[in-house]
Amino acid sequence: METLQTQTRPGLSGTALKLAACITMLIDHIGASCIEATYGVAYRTPPQILQLDRVLRLIGRLAFPIFCFLLVEGFLHTHDVKKYIGRLFLFGLLSEVPFDMAFFKTPFHWGNQNVYWTLALGVLAMALLQKSEDADGNAAWTGRLAALACAVVAQLAGTDYGAIGVALIVALYLTRNDRRYQCIIGAGMMLFEITAPLAFVLLWFYNGERGRCPQWAKWAFYGFYPVHLTLLALVLGLVICCFAAARDGLDKTIQHTIDGSCAPGVFPLVSVPTVVGCAGALLIVVAAIATPIARTQKMRELWFYVMSGGAVLKILTMEIARLLLR
Repeated sequence: METLQTQTRPGLSGTALKLAACITMLIDHIGASCIEATYGVAYRTPPQILQLDRVLRLIGRLAFPIFCFLLVEGFLHTHDVKKYIGRLFLFGLLSEVPFDMAFFKTPFHWGNQNVYWTLALGVLAMALLQKSEDADGNAAWTGRLAALACAVVAQLAGTDYGAIGVALIVALYLTRNDRRYQCIIGAGMMLFEITAPLAFVLLWFYNGERGRCPQWAKWAFYGFYPVHLTLLALVLGLVICCFAAARDGLDKTIQHTIDGSCAPGVFPLVSVPTVVGCAGALLIVVAAIATPIARTQKMRELWFYVMSGGAVLKILTMEIARLLLR
């Protein structure tokens, strides 16, 4: 009895492109969150660190065009556009606090919104265009104006990439029937970021297939954004704590307590600033671990408030104590 074997066309599948986008996005956010967000903490940033940041951000520029391309593919193949938009808006809500914590060190930063909002507005723009298309696929002026309105909303709301992000999604949708035009126009629109056009080299080799992607992996890709931002916020908090501990000579205080081989740091080991600082650091760690596994949005917000409270408690106690010692 012969067994039928399905042959996969050569090239990159949708799943492979998603993995590439997630990896490059993570690299980009390590630079943006863990390095750039600490500039105000470090008195001097070594040139090597600055160079590392540039490299990380240049690699990370590949992520957004790939996500936009896959968004268009997802829109063209979805069976329910309303649910598709709903999922993007839902994960936009779930990602907002992690986004603000990772990049702005506050639970709510109203001036900037995460990329899920940009993607959701992009899908809405495509849906409105599609609804106004005639038999030949040409969109009416009403649909074009509606898509323009989505781009304006993205810009006014301060979503990641703003109007240019929605415009790129719309452009990739309008050129969906010609991969060559997609890559040329998309690369041209992203020339303001030096390495971003290179993403279209990968997209050129897209084989049009979804690739192996079980149901759990589908939701894992959706959840990767808020989860990795939560972890980066934790890393950022630990980096800040390390800078503060190094500045105050906590390591010297511990060494002095153990064997007296060096002078103690600013605060004694058994003191209010040290105890409160350690308690605040513990709250940050526990809350950052609990946030991504919390089952409801309300509990996630609660844990982020706990994490923020721990950071504020630690910083205020340490800085007030330093002022009193002067």
